[in-house]
Amino acid sequence: MRNHRQNWLDIFSTFRVAFDFRKMLLGAFGVAVTLLVLLAIFALASQFWPSAIARADQCYRVPTEHVGPTVQLVWNRYREALAHPFRLPSNGPGLAELAFVNGTIVVMLLWWGLIGGAICRLAAVDFAKDRRIGIAEAFRFASRKLGSFFWSPLLPFIFILIFLACNAFLGLVGRIPAAGPILLGLGYWLAAVSSFIVLLLAIGGSLGMMYMWPTIAMEGTDTFDAVSRSFAYLYSRPWKTAWCVLVAWVYGAVCMAFAVGFTYALLWIAQASVSFGLGGSQLSFLGSTELWSRSLEPGAGFPEKFAAILVRVVYFLTCGLLLGFWASFKISAMTAIYAVIRRDVDGVDMSEVFQPEAEEVEVEAATEPASEESDSTQET
Repeated sequence: MRNHRQNWLDIFSTFRVAFDFRKMLLGAFGVAVTLLVLLAIFALASQFWPSAIARADQCYRVPTEHVGPTVQLVWNRYREALAHPFRLPSNGPGLAELAFVNGTIVVMLLWWGLIGGAICRLAAVDFAKDRRIGIAEAFRFASRKLGSFFWSPLLPFIFILIFLACNAFLGLVGRIPAAGPILLGLGYWLAAVSSFIVLLLAIGGSLGMMYMWPTIAMEGTDTFDAVSRSFAYLYSRPWKTAWCVLVAWVYGAVCMAFAVGFTYALLWIAQASVSFGLGGSQLSFLGSTELWSRSLEPGAGFPEKFAAILVRVVYFLTCGLLLGFWASFKISAMTAIYAVIRRDVDGVDMSEVFQPEAEEVEVEAATEPASEESDSTQET
């Protein structure tokens, strides 16, 4: 059983919770599939966006320079498509781009609802009980709760669209000749109230989203409980939430800097030592060792090309685990913050976590022999 401090200092146990090969492997797998899905969508989008593949290739080669502008470009085209959904593809973005972007959002939410839900369940049990469950068990839990993991981030924004549609309907009423402006003026207070609710939903849905998955993973509840708890915790403890998030960000930045430096040093030492054995004199990080440069020569033979493939596999796997650690840390930090705020609001101990009946039976079976031994020693 983990010894919790029962306050925000428990956030500093996130690194130990996140630094788990199973969570990192799931995170790396989730990131890899996400990239493949996005690449496939870019390929399909090339039918009405000729430069889509070129953009994807630029993002892959120089991500620091091209990812941000590409996201901004996609967002601008998406907003234009929302404004003119039935425009022909030759005249600009329209219904096809709306379908692609909305379809991508749905696919990503489903995928990360499964992968992220499994990681969140692993982190919840590890953080609360200091017990590591199997990946299969975490996937079973995530698959049972996939609907909740999928719908909980979407539900506030669905209600936002409903309230905005009501405001738009009031605008349509205002277009009625003669009586329309009068009805609009009489009902405009409803639009103000609706807009107030929209703001509350937007703030709670965007900032309280970090509570939704941990609620499902730790409580075993449904979508509505996840949304209600996220709004209740955010609005009842806004400054405590902001402080916990700030601590998690700073701590996460330090941990990620350590992880990146450790990974860089690991790969540099491996490549430098291999280069020394091959007689190479340059030891830079990417591509100047003897093994790497020989493999890229036009006349390189099969052994060199095969070795280059294996070297690249090691690089990709190592960097993939680094991305997996980032995903694991983020979800583990969300779980820790949820436990802190739950303790502050509801007074629930941080070691409390939902356990299905099968798990409860296993825990009871594991504790019974120990209790019997203690009883026998007391009798003697």
